[in-house]
Amino acid sequence: MDSAELWRWLWLVLALGAITGEIAMAGTFFLLPFAIGAGVAAVVSFVGVAALGSWAVFLGVTVASFLALRPLARRMDRTISSTPVGAQRLVGQSGFAIGAATTVEPALVRVAGEEWMAWPAKAYVPAGSAIEVVGISGTHLVIAPRGEATSHFAATTEDAAVWSTASVDD
Repeated sequence: MDSAELWRWLWLVLALGAITGEIAMAGTFFLLPFAIGAGVAAVVSFVGVAALGSWAVFLGVTVASFLALRPLARRMDRTISSTPVGAQRLVGQSGFAIGAATTVEPALVRVAGEEWMAWPAKAYVPAGSAIEVVGISGTHLVIAPRGEATSHFAATTEDAAVWSTASVDD
């Protein structure tokens, strides 16, 4: 097997490997320019262009592909939804306190049909009261009685100091 024959198959394997990698890393468009460059280099190698010529084609087509795909990748990054996931989706949701929440002891609350442990944003939330989720602290929700909820961070400095010392063991 001569050098030209070897490069034909190497370009083909590189193109298929880069396409497979691009499929595995959906949405990045990082390996696609390499796949396009290697694919075109494989075609010109099979046509009979020397190894040095196929390298030049690979580099040129890869750079051109990067330049062509960057605007598309940037546009796709801007359109990615900023919908919260995980516990963040519960911020702003209403529920009720199953137990009393104090700065010393978190309470069990029910929000969106799920039970969560929660710390109060202020000093005390009585059991059975309607609550609103105002933030997240680690694996716990931060709650306030409904109607008093503005922001977890809007608590007074005195409440914040009490709350932060109570959540050290969290």
